[in-house]
Amino acid sequence: MNKPGFPHIYLTKVVSEKTRLSNIRAGVCIHWGCARLARPGRKDCPTCHSRKHRIKHPLKYAYSNIKDCARVRKVVFNLTINEFVSFCTRTDYLNKKGKEHYDLTIDRIDSSKPYQADNIRVLSWIDNCSRKLEKMTNPAEPIARVIAKFSNGEEDNWEHYLPEAGRVLYQVKALIKAQDEENEENPF
Repeated sequence: MNKPGFPHIYLTKVVSEKTRLSNIRAGVCIHWGCARLARPGRKDCPTCHSRKHRIKHPLKYAYSNIKDCARVRKVVFNLTINEFVSFCTRTDYLNKKGKEHYDLTIDRIDSSKPYQADNIRVLSWIDNCSRKLEKMTNPAEPIARVIAKFSNGEEDNWEHYLPEAGRVLYQVKALIKAQDEENEENPF
């Protein structure tokens, strides 16, 4: 988990005993550079505690994250922690997951079925996004889904927002075209 540029490196820095005791007396988190209030009866803040847990238990964290995302998207999740561990061992998912183009994501082979051992695989982030786009019948659909979600909190009636999404898509295409024309005129 110590990848280059690891964002929570401060959790591993040693704090002097004097600073540590001073922070405890003040009720502040004991970790280097953290000024958040510590949890009552504890020495660290909820954020640092959560980050340490994520570092210490990356498999559990990844499993919980996928399970929570499935719940939010109302997708049935039948994958056990042992099946997930086996999957991660076989695919090296934990070491290669992320949000860059060629980092790995978990994909359901058949989107109508739940998350289960025989229905998941790893895909690169870009391949997973491409797969979603291939299924769409209307290019304004993702925009309509976002508008629906932020308008009423539900994505189910996204078709209602297609006219507005179409206008947004038209404006985006016009902006891209204008940028391309400007870049052709002034290449530097």
